[in-house]
Amino acid sequence: MTTITAPTDKSRVSSGVSGLDAITLGGWPVHHLYLIEGDPGTGKTTLALQFLLEGAQRGERVLYVTLSESKQELEGVAASHKWPLDNVEIFEFLPNEDSLNPENEYSALHPRRSNSRTRCRASCKKLRMPSLLGSS
Repeated sequence: MTTITAPTDKSRVSSGVSGLDAITLGGWPVHHLYLIEGDPGTGKTTLALQFLLEGAQRGERVLYVTLSESKQELEGVAASHKWPLDNVEIFEFLPNEDSLNPENEYSALHPRRSNSRTRCRASCKKLRMPSLLGSS
């Protein structure tokens, strides 16, 4: 039987979930983008918060960009797990009513929305951004 061992260098980043890290041999490879997909209530937000909280615990700057949940709703999810969000920066990027009209184009990178505050926050090491396809 062949034994597979996890890399011991900094090539992986913890998911924040020890069981998932064991399955992925130490976490996710760094410098990649991962899409977590699933129906409502399957734990996407919970997984994302665990990932960000792990980074925050290590002293990394982390950012949660929410496209569908309000900051208050996100804080409610965290509170249900007794997780403090003190070191997680939350950016609400909620579309207005006009942008939900199919006739209007909605772009997450539209220049009107890209202010210096947003660009500054992009220096975070970890980022959680829900699906751009409509299900969060």
